[in-house]
Amino acid sequence: MEHTPRVLAVIIMDADGNRLVAKYYPVAAGGRTFQAGGETAYEKKLFRKTKHNHAAAVDSDAVMLDGCVAIFRARGDTFLYVVGAGHENELLLDTVLEGLFVALTILLDGSIESRYVLSNLDIVMLAVDELVDQGKILEVEPKTIANRVLMRGVDGTTTITDMSIQDAMKVAQEQLIKSMS
Repeated sequence: MEHTPRVLAVIIMDADGNRLVAKYYPVAAGGRTFQAGGETAYEKKLFRKTKHNHAAAVDSDAVMLDGCVAIFRARGDTFLYVVGAGHENELLLDTVLEGLFVALTILLDGSIESRYVLSNLDIVMLAVDELVDQGKILEVEPKTIANRVLMRGVDGTTTITDMSIQDAMKVAQEQLIKSMS
């Protein structure tokens, strides 16, 4: 039976353990789900377990809590978490966290602090949505995530929908010439 890696939650908290952003995803039958109201309790336990880990300021770290594996990283006064089921591959979850971390660094001009996260909440939520949808990992490449959030093409250029007809025809002509040579 094939296993599709899934994320149970993406959480961003401040230095006091207050939720800045939290996105929980339902899972298929037999998987771990968070009950209504249980999300906040889980976040409090998770923060208590990770708040004194100073190694997470440089690199990510992992903890097991309530049958889930949480990969986390601290930056300034902000903690970023990616939570998966206990059987999920930690390296894969770490890749998801790294993609989010670097994308937010790009989008927030290098400053992932709680006040910037709150003042740019729309951008942060879009980045999370570009990263994971319904628990399925969509994208982990930080530049691609940032470009999609900013509504640019994957390569950082203007999208075809923002071009004039003449510009679009020119791009199509250039791509046709490239493919023929």
